[in-house]
Amino acid sequence: MVFYCLFETLFKLVPVYISAAVAVVAYFQYRTQNNQLKLDLYNRRFAVYEKTINYYSLAINFCKGIERLLDGNLSNDKAALIEHLKVLWDNRIQEIETEFIKSFRESVFLFGNKSLVYCELSEFQNKINNFVDYEIKKQVDIRLSPDAVFDSNKGYATKGPELNKAIQKNMESIEIAMKKWLDFNNVGSW
Repeated sequence: MVFYCLFETLFKLVPVYISAAVAVVAYFQYRTQNNQLKLDLYNRRFAVYEKTINYYSLAINFCKGIERLLDGNLSNDKAALIEHLKVLWDNRIQEIETEFIKSFRESVFLFGNKSLVYCELSEFQNKINNFVDYEIKKQVDIRLSPDAVFDSNKGYATKGPELNKAIQKNMESIEIAMKKWLDFNNVGSW
């Protein structure tokens, strides 16, 4: 009889044990899913940073190669040369710029509307475009008039490095603005 009572009591507790086991499994699934969500969000945020770096790198490399791009063009028409380079720029950058713009627009949602990331990326895009336009015009001027590089009125000796420094400073500001979300030292605070 004692055995029967013990067995009956244990049999009545089986659903409680099963419920507890299900609750433990559900908790661990919740934690796993929560961590996966955080990882996915991190990856999307890091993709914004990567696309920004790609855009920056392409712009700098394009500007370094402008002189080489002009070598095959024998035209002495300034407007035609500038247009030729802008078309080359548009063709080279189209895919990367599209990806950057998508990331830039998405950054409001990934980093929050109170973060500086969106503002910094907007400023970055403007600076890159100004820098590329400046470098195109400078290289065309130098090609058509080699003495233009020494013309202090055009400011070629100072403006290009100033624009480049401004872009680099802006890139550092972007990294600082993104650090809160991309720093693995803060994984627990996600």
